[in-house]
Amino acid sequence: MTTKKIIYSIILFISLLFIACSTDDEPIAVETQSIETVNDDALLFQFGSQMFTDSMNLDLTIPGYIGDIETWEPRLTLIFYTSAEEEENNWFSIPNVNIEKDYKIYYTSLQNSSESNDIKVQLQAEKFSSAEPFGNPLNFRDINIVAVKVAALQGLTLEDLDLRDFNEVMEYFNLDKE
Repeated sequence: MTTKKIIYSIILFISLLFIACSTDDEPIAVETQSIETVNDDALLFQFGSQMFTDSMNLDLTIPGYIGDIETWEPRLTLIFYTSAEEEENNWFSIPNVNIEKDYKIYYTSLQNSSESNDIKVQLQAEKFSSAEPFGNPLNFRDINIVAVKVAALQGLTLEDLDLRDFNEVMEYFNLDKE
């Protein structure tokens, strides 16, 4: 009887070890990006259709210069998405809460190093009512990130520009969506 308990304990321990070492909770890394539109004040990064469950990494590389435009100035990162389940032109900003579907989406970002202009953005999806991972797939038709020079926003009010409205941001900075 004691031998069976030891064997069951060893099997349980090995099973827990495999579960704990699983990489299922690792963020999905999305390496492809395109800088579609550039002007003096804003850059538009388009990531296209993406699907993830709990977290996804988006790596942005903002070059020091694009043509004759210097891009090293501090920038505000604005993230927008369209859901594959919604109308095509219905853009949502991140962070966002969807109470009906019981999830919230937010992001964290950090500069990869002090000597580069690379930024890593990680999207996180959690249950609305807790900090538990959402656990269900989210299918985005499009994910777009607009990096806006902080200096271009000085003196603006919400009446001038609503930074949560994708179409308004695109129009204000004369960025081309297509």
